[in-house]
Amino acid sequence: MRIILVWVILAACLLLPVDVIQIVAALVLFTFFPGWVMCHLFDPGEENLVTYLVYGVGFMTILVYYSGFLVYWYIPAAISLCCALFLEKRRVPLPRISRSTFLLGGCIIFMITYLYPWRKFIAFYLPGDEMKLHLLFIQSILETHALPSSYAPLYPEISHIGHPLGFHGMTALLSGVSSASPITASTIFGLFMGALGCVSVYLLGKTLFSEKIGCAAAFSFAFFSFLSHQLGASGTYVILAGITLQVAAASTLVCANLHRDRAHYVLAGIMCAACFSTDLTSSIPLALFFLFYLVFNPSLYPVLASFTLFSIPQLARFSLSTPTDLEKRFLEEWFHQNLIGTPAELQTVLFSLGPLLVLFALLQLPLEGHKIFTPRHREMGESVEKEQPHPRICISHGYRNQPIIILCIYWISFSVPLLVGYLVPFWHTLDLTLLFRMSVIPLAVLSGSFLVRLHEHMRNIWIFIGLVVLCAVIHQSDPFLTLSQSGPTVTEDSLSAYRWIEENTPPGTMFCNFLSHGDSSTWIPAAAGRRIFLPSHLYYHGDNAMSRLHLAERFTDAAVLNRIPDSSFSYDILAKYGISYVYIDEKSPVEKSAFIDSSLYSLEFHEGTVYIFSLTDEVPSCTPIQYQPGKEVWCGRKSFFHFPNLPSGTLLVINYRDEGVGNVDVEINGTYVGTLYRFNTSHHFFAVFVFEDTQNLTVSVLPYENTFEIEYLVVYECLSS
Repeated sequence: MRIILVWVILAACLLLPVDVIQIVAALVLFTFFPGWVMCHLFDPGEENLVTYLVYGVGFMTILVYYSGFLVYWYIPAAISLCCALFLEKRRVPLPRISRSTFLLGGCIIFMITYLYPWRKFIAFYLPGDEMKLHLLFIQSILETHALPSSYAPLYPEISHIGHPLGFHGMTALLSGVSSASPITASTIFGLFMGALGCVSVYLLGKTLFSEKIGCAAAFSFAFFSFLSHQLGASGTYVILAGITLQVAAASTLVCANLHRDRAHYVLAGIMCAACFSTDLTSSIPLALFFLFYLVFNPSLYPVLASFTLFSIPQLARFSLSTPTDLEKRFLEEWFHQNLIGTPAELQTVLFSLGPLLVLFALLQLPLEGHKIFTPRHREMGESVEKEQPHPRICISHGYRNQPIIILCIYWISFSVPLLVGYLVPFWHTLDLTLLFRMSVIPLAVLSGSFLVRLHEHMRNIWIFIGLVVLCAVIHQSDPFLTLSQSGPTVTEDSLSAYRWIEENTPPGTMFCNFLSHGDSSTWIPAAAGRRIFLPSHLYYHGDNAMSRLHLAERFTDAAVLNRIPDSSFSYDILAKYGISYVYIDEKSPVEKSAFIDSSLYSLEFHEGTVYIFSLTDEVPSCTPIQYQPGKEVWCGRKSFFHFPNLPSGTLLVINYRDEGVGNVDVEINGTYVGTLYRFNTSHHFFAVFVFEDTQNLTVSVLPYENTFEIEYLVVYECLSS
């Protein structure tokens, strides 16, 4: 009854009124026992209890999709209980706690220390802007207990979801079983999945070499690699979860090829399907590795059938939105910005992988290459073989029996997208640099092999203690300046504002904010369930979000609101979008005095640097003073418009047609006042510029690409309210 007793203790922890304890207990309860059963049935040679968590997460991710219309926490709880009863009936002994378990536990704890900016901790709010989009889906699952098919209810304009929802479903289960908010649940689950990455690397190293090398590979991944730190610093927890499942799936593929039995085929299919159901970015290298590996090992075709079986719900929902012309333009621009185009950029990317990791991997690479040409009977005498390592792969297949070949195939799967990206426009939709940086995984295995060899030759514990201290200093202080320093964009003042919004505004209320990223206003949809004018997913290159939310029009209107918020032009824009409130914090690019002193706005909330204004009907008046017809302005040539003998006037309005691409610089009386951005939408837009009161006004316009069509210009006099 010891297994049932453990299950009861974990279930009892769910009753404790502490969010962190509830979520961690639910995580272990939902994943440990199913993972234990999977290892017992499919991989009986694996006895390390932390690996049960990885397999359990893979199983629960598949379960979320198969119960896509019944996402209730008691379903995984019941399955976990059934697994515990099954293990008890089989009289399976409790897993032993070995030295490798302690080492992996230390790696997990160390990774948790840098996967979240604890020095800037605020109520488990995530750093960066990545998770703000995913939290919309998590909230929808909590409300409907089903996987969503659109961005409703907050943004029903976007009727397509191209991102897998396995991570979101798991987070919703954790939030539902506890009293924690989706934000807290997603952060803790993200830390959990990111830290389990070292366990997946351990599985890969153990499968290819030996348990000792697997432990050293996990150590290298946790301490030497910067990839997880960089993704954690930007709150990219979904990709971290995908990487964890990707490496575990690659390990099960190699193991399936080794054993070639039905159990391992099923296990590999489950883990591959779990990765595909979590993150597409991480799934692409896994798919390439599977295809390349399949060429050398045709016997793995049953894994493909197993993967298809366990991916049926995801495949049924899977669809890719065709990028519009607007999105293609941004995708190509971002692609060229992120592409490794010079040796200096390549050096920066390689350095960001982790200097020690790359160094140790390169030192080990010649030794592994030498083994390829070493006869089998000579290998048996080497020191690494004395530890009875995990059996090699494809023993009877010549050169294919070398783990270094498999690691090379794995590394190629991260490099091919970057090379193909120069030729195939489809790859513009991917972050190819991120895919290449995932090559830290095979590098970590090579580094682990080097550390084992170093330990055998030197046996000096102080060297490894020094490495641990050095890596701890690097990750906590970042002396190489390779890591992102972003933290949560919320403050205690903004948390109070979110509570006020929830209590004093009805659902569906629209707020005007002035930045689409990097400030506390973009948390309003996730934290308070209200719409905002510039959501964080406005620039999301997927699901046609840019076109559905009319990026060009919102961007142009936002420029007007930034320049002159106290005017009839701003009132018309706010009314067009149905905006009832304006949210301002310390990062907003507007002067708070323009709102405080205006009759158009009424202060409703103020705490610290956060202000919330409601919109009134007292609109400041603007009177046209002088008009000039427009004309076509050739690119690369500055064109002038003169307004002589102005009796008054402080505002210039340029009405233009959004044709072509390229920026347009505007000067007033020889002074630069702003830039117009074109999106080639063929729509009619206008831009406003404030100037000092003068009798003679000269406006110059300089387009840098394509002809710029100005329809007309008007000078207004706006009376302050």
